[in-house]
Amino acid sequence: MGMHIQIISFIFLLVLIQDYKNIFYERLKKYRKWLITTLLFLHISISIIHHQSQYNEENRISTSKILNMDNVDLDSVDNSYEKQINLQIGTDIFIFLLEGVNFKSWNEISKNSFKYNDSFLSIDHCFISVPHSSKSIYTLLTGEIQIEKSRSVVTPNNINFNLSKYFESQGYDTYFVFTQSFYLEGIDTYAKQFFKDSTDAQGLEEWGIKHNIITEKFPWGINDEILNDYVPKEILKSQKPIFSVIGFSNTHSPYFVSSRNPDSKKENLTSLQRFNSSLKQTIQVLNKLINKINSVRKTEPLIIILSDHGESFGENNFWKHNYSILNQETQIPCLIKNKIITNRNRISKASLSDFYPSIISIFNESSENSKAFKKKSNQDSYQEIFHSNRSRNFFSKNYNLEIPLKTWNVDSSLGYIQNDKKYILYKETGILNSMDLDESKIERSSSEKDINLFYSQWNRLKTR
Repeated sequence: MGMHIQIISFIFLLVLIQDYKNIFYERLKKYRKWLITTLLFLHISISIIHHQSQYNEENRISTSKILNMDNVDLDSVDNSYEKQINLQIGTDIFIFLLEGVNFKSWNEISKNSFKYNDSFLSIDHCFISVPHSSKSIYTLLTGEIQIEKSRSVVTPNNINFNLSKYFESQGYDTYFVFTQSFYLEGIDTYAKQFFKDSTDAQGLEEWGIKHNIITEKFPWGINDEILNDYVPKEILKSQKPIFSVIGFSNTHSPYFVSSRNPDSKKENLTSLQRFNSSLKQTIQVLNKLINKINSVRKTEPLIIILSDHGESFGENNFWKHNYSILNQETQIPCLIKNKIITNRNRISKASLSDFYPSIISIFNESSENSKAFKKKSNQDSYQEIFHSNRSRNFFSKNYNLEIPLKTWNVDSSLGYIQNDKKYILYKETGILNSMDLDESKIERSSSEKDINLFYSQWNRLKTR
């Protein structure tokens, strides 16, 4: 249309400047100067508009190609971060960390014993990198895997910036309660530095004696049932918001079965039978704790149930944990409860190493929370964590699951997970297995090209 107007106006302009004898000119002689000025202005204006329109169209096409959006309606594109989950600062947070419970075991035992299955969101494909307790707890709190170290190395940066310290900077009371020994699990190097209040099996035993509460103990810890007394009396009474990590011990090998458990009277229980019985007991403790939290605290909390690793019972000729990175030891239960989260679309994938940036994100998205954060913390590092790790936020639709895998303290197996694929290299045999996340479809390769590509990816991910 603009081009047509330009042509007509240009022809009309030529007509006007013809010889004075032209009949058309004679008729318009009176208005000649005015018409020439008007048409010149119209011609120049339309030229500018036309060129600007071409530039905008070329720029739009160029941008859509870069973003691979050639056939996408730009107005309909979903900005997942703008629609992110926003929890308010002041929401209580309770993270329950099971001991040695894999995803399969949890599903089998909890379906008839966990009272709150229907109210939790379950992330079916949640993975840890190294099947070891202290490594997993450190990863949960800092987002760092340190995959080539057998014990977590506490850095000055992590002492100041971790999940517990973040919420402490927001005015929370922070607690770590662990029914095992900090020292034996190698957690003593960071527990007291990360949390305002930390208590392990020895502290719980002393507390129980002081309050005339008799609880069974065993070489690796104390009966999880003491948590039903300790948590309400020492944590839930806080007048401030609560951030707490509560770790269990009964299901640690050789799997404690309480004297009050009917199975304790049975003879010759297999390791798996002892484990299952112990897990049922732990789930009863969970039921009571969640019920108590809901009845005592004024606002709805964020409750998360995880495990430090899984456990092998002869599958693929592996026993206990540390020596396999198959799902029986690396796929853990991951359940989340808060109405803002559980009412949203299902989340399918996560990793323990991505909890730190993900939790930071959901408490740091809204403008109100961001203002409160800046006012209280005066620390830019958490903002950097939040902004630089958006791809590691598993609450986002843009999340990419990428983690390295390794057996603990030995290099017998290396692996990694990338979105919907899992890879395991058995170093002794030189066999590389690629599979889906359920390990149901396995392809084997020993080609040098495939193994070199594997190491390239593993080396890229191992620095996380």
